[in-house]
Amino acid sequence: MTLRRTLILTVILVGITTAAAAQPFRRGPFLQQLNTDSIVVVWETTSSTDGRVEYGLDSNYGQTVTDPDSGTHHELSLTGLSASTTYHYKVVSNGVESPDCTFATAPAGREPFRFVVFGDNRDEDGDHSNHEALIPAIIVENPEFIINTGDMVDVGIFNSMWDKFFEIEFELLRNVPLWPTFGNHEQYDFANTQYRGLFSLPLHTDNQERRYYDFRYSNCHFIIFNTHDIIYGTWLSSDQQTYIESKLASVAADPAVEHIFLVGHHGPYSSSNHGGSSTIRNFVEGLTQLNRIDYFFSGHDHTYERWEADTGLKGFVTGGGGAGLYSQDDPGASYSKFYVKDYHYLLVEVAGDWVRVCPRYQDGSPLEACLETGVQPDECNSPADCDGFPHDPCPGSFSCENNLCIWTCDSTEPDGGEPDGGFDAGEQDAGADQGPDGADQGGPQDHDDGSTAVDQDQPDAGDLGPADDQPSDSGAADEDPLSDSGPTTDQDQPAASGCGCASADYPNPIGALIFLAAFIRRRKR
Repeated sequence: MTLRRTLILTVILVGITTAAAAQPFRRGPFLQQLNTDSIVVVWETTSSTDGRVEYGLDSNYGQTVTDPDSGTHHELSLTGLSASTTYHYKVVSNGVESPDCTFATAPAGREPFRFVVFGDNRDEDGDHSNHEALIPAIIVENPEFIINTGDMVDVGIFNSMWDKFFEIEFELLRNVPLWPTFGNHEQYDFANTQYRGLFSLPLHTDNQERRYYDFRYSNCHFIIFNTHDIIYGTWLSSDQQTYIESKLASVAADPAVEHIFLVGHHGPYSSSNHGGSSTIRNFVEGLTQLNRIDYFFSGHDHTYERWEADTGLKGFVTGGGGAGLYSQDDPGASYSKFYVKDYHYLLVEVAGDWVRVCPRYQDGSPLEACLETGVQPDECNSPADCDGFPHDPCPGSFSCENNLCIWTCDSTEPDGGEPDGGFDAGEQDAGADQGPDGADQGGPQDHDDGSTAVDQDQPDAGDLGPADDQPSDSGAADEDPLSDSGPTTDQDQPAASGCGCASADYPNPIGALIFLAAFIRRRKR
């Protein structure tokens, strides 16, 4: 795993320096459906053309898969691969080649790994700078895969917005597989033409692709909800509920599955603008396997929040990927343990029964102390064992302390600030006073942009959510279908200009008319 990460990170970092010249295609290439013996490579061209993927154990490649049809969307499966192995690949269309890219297949057994979770990276009134600022820090983390919690673009029907998304994430997604989540802003395309056409998702038993799915990696199982399984609202269809219940029953009975993570755009708890969804909350907390769920990751509210309900369900709102930020509406919510209105991502590390979630600001610095469960296995016997191990992006060196690789930054930094302890194993993040649960900072903490972190640990009082989200029967929509607009800004409203509104930007004319009607209704509110 260490060598695999080192090879991939080296290729990614080299690629960043030539990003402007390395995007010969409209979108991609990007990676999907990561497995132990296969992966899907996707890319799109500006005109109908041929396509092929050349791949192998080094940049000489040696194997080729060819798209049998010409078109603008190319989606090729590479099969017969070896587990836990790094491969190089490039895509070729009409004689134009992508740069050399890499990916690593999933492990066949119980191996340690790391992944990143973030979302709501759509623009803020046309400004993509906060989304752009996150990508270099995520690349340095060198994750095995990315989970996006949804709202990747502002208006899902617009081609130009998807173009921008893939332009920003080009260097990340050509080397790191993406598992997407369907958000309400992707739903601003009633027929889901763009989302369904862009992403390659796992097929269900009836050989159909849906916007909810699941996947396995190492000793973990992930279930991705479609929390917007209705036109503009939070809803779980009966088919989706049956699917999730069946999957959970199966994986919970599998002794090789030690961790279960749930992901949905609209989560069960949030003390911010939208609040938690009672539909999602009632369904999840009614599951027989509730005590087997490690965390629920969600977005929708543009903020960071760590929460824990009195039912034992725990999770994170991670909607700080680029959209305009939301303030906390219910600071007294008993489930809310830590809240920060800032841009961020989550680094999640897994090794055996040990899980560590490290929230990071967009520059990679700690947002709050990492939250750990389980027992971390030994990483090293000497500093030499730490060679190639991920570490903070600062000059420094490794030491091996208590069988853990500890990266120590040099004593001074260019800005004169203190060295950043970051996510190094076995030590608390700088300035973090450990709270009662072993992970909390003791009180508000100011960040460079003036945002404030609020530590809200207190005994749970059984709150189910914000007052405006009363419990409802599972399977019924529980929010205003067009309620996704911030209280003080208009960044959530579909862009009326600067969005490339030529006819080519609407792949589905009927969907465009329905969208326009919804948009007019929304503007009248």
